[in-house]
This record gives sequence, structure tokens and C-alpha cells, in this order.
Amino acid sequence: EDEEDDDFQFITPEEMVRFVLDSLSSLSPPPNPHWQPVWQLCPVCSLNFTVYAKVENMKEDAQYFKLLANIDDDKKRKIGKPNSEPIIVGPHEFWNQVETKYINMLAEPFAYKYDLELFGYSIEE
Repeated sequence: EDEEDDDFQFITPEEMVRFVLDSLSSLSPPPNPHWQPVWQLCPVCSLNFTVYAKVENMKEDAQYFKLLANIDDDKKRKIGKPNSEPIIVGPHEFWNQVETKYINMLAEPFAYKYDLELFGYSIEE
């Protein structure tokens, strides 16, 4: 076993949130597109979407989209196994590990305020 593997530690939810907030509040370089606010990535408001999907309803929304798009989804697709297994925690367990001040900062204009409004979310939920 490699010695470097022994020193490896997963970051905590709060460390991740702080890292993302630091990235978003910095003027350069631009934040990683994986956590960059949607309103900065594409002209969401100028597009005429016919389907809006939310993670909470993804299965139902995907079925609706496939129906509208006339997509036959009887074929099962095989997805490759990731290199490492993620640690899965529920949303309450995740957010209970983050200080309230950092959660509140996620709703600031430099972060996800406009995304939260755009998609009908609130940090209070």
C-alpha cells in the first residue's frame, strides 16, 4: 500500500462549501464550471425552455421529457464504474456539518442567490 494513501483524508462538507465560496468570491480565475452558478454559465433567461427538471423529481421529469421528445427508453445503458466509491450522505447529514453562516453565504449575490431564485429554491428549506 502506498504511503500517500495513508495520509489521504476526505474533505468535510463545511470545507467543501468554504472552498466553493472562496472560489466564487474570487475575481480570478473563474470558478470551476462544476459549481459555477448557472446564471453565469449560460443565458438561461433568454432561452425558451419547454421542460424544467429538478433533482427532487428527476425520475418523473426525465420520463416526461422522454415522452415529449418521443424517446424510447426500453434499452438499458451500462455505465462504467467510477474509480472510487463516493461516501453517500443524506442532505440533512451533509448540511448539519456546515456552519449556518456559510449556508447563508451561499444565498449571497456572488454565489447562488440568482440560481436559488431562478429555480425556486430557498436556503430555508
